[in-house]
Amino acid sequence: MNLSNIVITEQNRPIVERLLLYRRATEDFSTFVQLMDPKFQIRQSTKKIINFIEECRNNGKSIGIISAPPRVGKSHLTTALAAFELMNKSDAKVVLASYGADLADQNSRRVQSFLSLDMWKAIAPNIGLNPNESAFNKWSTTTGASVRSVGVGGGLTGFGCTLAIVDDPHSNLEAADSPVQTKAVKEWFDSVLFTRREGKSPFILLVATRWSLQDLTSHVLANYPDVAYLNLPAFDENGVALEKEFETLYKQQKESLPPRIWSALYMGSPTPSEGALFTANDIESCGYSRDELPDQRHLTFLAASDYALGGQDRTCHVVGGVDPSGILWITDVYWKRGDTVEVWTQKQLEMSRIWRPKAWYEEGDATTKVLKSLRPRDHFYGGFDQYFKTISHGGKGKEFRAYPLSRLISKKEIRFPRFHPQWPELLNELVTFPAGTHDDFVDALALLVNGYGRTKSPTSKPSPDGVNPEYWNSQGVMIKRSDGAICINPRITAELFDLENDFYSPQPSRRIG
Repeated sequence: MNLSNIVITEQNRPIVERLLLYRRATEDFSTFVQLMDPKFQIRQSTKKIINFIEECRNNGKSIGIISAPPRVGKSHLTTALAAFELMNKSDAKVVLASYGADLADQNSRRVQSFLSLDMWKAIAPNIGLNPNESAFNKWSTTTGASVRSVGVGGGLTGFGCTLAIVDDPHSNLEAADSPVQTKAVKEWFDSVLFTRREGKSPFILLVATRWSLQDLTSHVLANYPDVAYLNLPAFDENGVALEKEFETLYKQQKESLPPRIWSALYMGSPTPSEGALFTANDIESCGYSRDELPDQRHLTFLAASDYALGGQDRTCHVVGGVDPSGILWITDVYWKRGDTVEVWTQKQLEMSRIWRPKAWYEEGDATTKVLKSLRPRDHFYGGFDQYFKTISHGGKGKEFRAYPLSRLISKKEIRFPRFHPQWPELLNELVTFPAGTHDDFVDALALLVNGYGRTKSPTSKPSPDGVNPEYWNSQGVMIKRSDGAICINPRITAELFDLENDFYSPQPSRRIG
C-alpha cells in the first residue's frame, strides 16, 4: 500500500499512523523490538545495544561483539535481530549458535515464536512458518528465508549465512580456561562459521561473557578486521552503575561472587586464572596439628566424594566434622588414582563405619548412578536412601561451585590437617585451582562445603550415637582400624601408619590407651 498518496483525515488518522508505524518497524530495529513485545523494557543499556547493532549493520562491519551484565535483555535483542533479518530479506540465512546445541535450539524456538505473534502477522502478513520445514534446529519461512541452530563445534555443511549470532560460545569459566576447549571453539569459528558467510554485508554477532584472556572474543579482536566491540560494565570508571535500578544488585553480586567471576560476568574484564580463589598463606593459616582437633564426640560429621573414571584424575573421599562453633575440621581424606569402582565403594563403607557422617554428598552424574548399584545397601550408617545425597550445580563452573569453600577459608572457618602425608600436594591443588592439572580434592571439598551449607542445622548436635564405639573408646581414642581407611585422626599414634607410603597405610589393629 502506497501511504504517501493517502489524504489523512480525522477519521482515518489512527489507521494511517498505525500503518506508518508498521512500515517503520520493518526498517528500524528499535521500533521492531518495541512493537513485537510492548512489555520489554527499553533501558539505557538496551538502547546502547540496539544502537551498536544498527551502527554495525549500517557501517558494514563484519563482526560485532557485545559483553554486558545479566538482565539487560541481550538474549531478547539477539533473537529479535534474527527475526528482523527474516522479515527484511527473503533470502536471509540465519545461523544461531551457542556452546551447546540445546541452548542454540532454545534460541531458535524463540525466533520461531515471533512468526506466530499477532503483531508479526499485522506487520508481515505474507511471511509465515513453512509447514514443510519447521523443526526447531532447521526451519524456513514461506518466503524462502531459513534458520539453522547449532552447537559450537557442530557442522554447517551446505548452509551459508547472511547473519550469524553466537550466544555464549564458552559455557563457563572452566571451559574458557581449558586450552583444549578454547582451541576447538576458535578453530570452529575460523574454519566453519566465518567461511559460511554469504550475500551482501554478511554479519556475525558475538555475545559473550569475558571469561578468559584466551577466549573467543580475544581471538577475534586480535585476528579479524572490521570488528566492533561494545563492553557495558556494571560500573564505569567513575563508579556509576550501568542501570540505576540494578545498582544494589550489582553491589550485592560484587560482594558475593568470586572476584574473577564478578569481573567476567559484570565488568567484561577477564583476569588471569592463577590465584583466582585460594592463596597459600590463607590456607596455611587454616591448618591444624594432631593435638588441636576437638573431641570427635562433639563434632557433627559430613562426607563427600568426587569420582574419577580412568585418566589422570583421582577419586577423592573427604570427611569433615563441624564443631559447636561452626568450624569445619577436615578429618579424613582418601585421594588416589587407579582404584576400581569396587575399591572406592569399600573405602566409603569403611569411612562411613568409622565416622558415621550424617550424609554423604556426591555429584549427580553417570558415575554416581553406577555406584548406586554397587553399594551394599544395608551396611551404610543412617540408611542407604537417606544417606547419599546428590548435589546438582545446574551447569555452573567449578570456580563458582568452589566459592563457598573460599569464603570459609577467608573466614578461617575450615581447618586442614597439616600433618597429612599428602598435604603438599593437597595444598598445591588448592592454590593452583582452577588452572592446575587436578581439581579432585577441591571438587570433593566444594561438595562437602555446599552440602554443609544446605544442612538446616549442621552444628545443632553431633551424630546421635557419637562416633562408632567399635573404633573409638570413651576418651575419643581410636581403638580399632581395618585396612583401607585413610584416617588422619590426631589421636592415632604414628606407629599405626606406614608414613613411607603416599597414603596412610594402617598396620595390624591394636588397642590404644
